[in-house]
Amino acid sequence: MKISSTNIIVNSFPYTIIIRILFIHLIAITGLYAQSTTWTGNSDNDWNNSANWTSGVPDATMDVIIADVTNNPEINLTGALAKSLSIGVGADLTILTSGNLTINGSSAQGVLNQGSIINSGTLYVNGSGGNGVQNDGTFENNGSLTIGN
Repeated sequence: MKISSTNIIVNSFPYTIIIRILFIHLIAITGLYAQSTTWTGNSDNDWNNSANWTSGVPDATMDVIIADVTNNPEINLTGALAKSLSIGVGADLTILTSGNLTINGSSAQGVLNQGSIINSGTLYVNGSGGNGVQNDGTFENNGSLTIGN
């Protein structure tokens, strides 16, 4: 049996509208689910290396999750960003003297630390609805810590 496609009109008005609507919804749904990234440390300890993250280097719109892995993240440059930061039990984050991390706000807490943070650089937590920093682990601050609103 031979199927002919000569009767299908691809550029018909209803067909193109439906495709456009589906495309817009797909983009919106993808944006909803791509708002977090988890540290894997698969490559090294460089925060700015996308190979160390499940969804790329975090930006100001992403919730960051740091788990207990072999290569712990280190921030040694200015400009590291996150929407929120959650450090799990046994996990470590080090902000070196030349490093700077800005947390741009979450509806819960800016930083949930259940592991270890060593800050020798600058940590700025801004616009968190609940706790700016909830520390249930170890927080060693030898640098600058600012909690804003």
